[in-house]
Amino acid sequence: GSVFERGCPHKAARLRRDIDAATRVGDRDAAIELSRSLCAMSGDDPWTQMALADLLIGGSPEQASEAVGTWSQLASSPTSSVSVQGDAYVRLVMVAMQRGDRALADAFLAVARGLPLDEGDARLVAAQSIALAHPGPSGDALRAYFFAGAAADGAPRTAEQPEPTPLMHAQRAAAAEPTFGFAHYLVGLMQVDAGDHAAAADALVTALRLGLPDQRFTRNAARRLAVAAFRAQDWAALAHATAALRGTGMTAIDAALADDWDARAIHPSTQNLPAPARRP
Repeated sequence: GSVFERGCPHKAARLRRDIDAATRVGDRDAAIELSRSLCAMSGDDPWTQMALADLLIGGSPEQASEAVGTWSQLASSPTSSVSVQGDAYVRLVMVAMQRGDRALADAFLAVARGLPLDEGDARLVAAQSIALAHPGPSGDALRAYFFAGAAADGAPRTAEQPEPTPLMHAQRAAAAEPTFGFAHYLVGLMQVDAGDHAAAADALVTALRLGLPDQRFTRNAARRLAVAAFRAQDWAALAHATAALRGTGMTAIDAALADDWDARAIHPSTQNLPAPARRP
């Protein structure tokens, strides 16, 4: 609807703060009630609907069904943006895997792969597709890494089978298939998030040496490696990152980033780096 039909933006911001506060203290019911109020105020805003569904999915069977219905509607709606559709399909894939329906998860991923997603979203969909289909010895660990709440074989988890950390899943995948670069790539990303920059640099160098599925993964690995190597002051690993950024198929922006990293390495003590991004 018209922007003039929407509620006060200050009230909406206050509601969002209250939702965050209720979520932090584990008051799901209050967070859901507040989120419904925000949805009523925001009209047809898809991201507000998506946030409500994210709260509902962990609730009662009726609430979970409502969440899946919201995601299904957003994924298939001709008025949804590509970004909204992609996020909705990723959530539907997770639900399908948690319910043990790998065929349905694969069908959702096939649709998502056909969307003109931005590189980060497309890389996530591609990574999930690789994990779902991988026949090698690391396959179970990869599926456990990506589909939290689902057992390695896609069956629902039980209380006797708690969920290990994503880093543990990635490390298990790399140990099961040491020559599979994608598994080492995931280990490196998790070690970056954990702040273990030296270990992350080692894992990402290994991933690049072994090879990754396509340029989207190579680009992300090289960029993340550059940050980790610089923080660890591992100049050989940084050189590996800049070489990858200048490699075949990379863009002019990647080459410019390589030049910038080379310049930073000359005077490393004067540089401030941003926090790393968190996409696979």
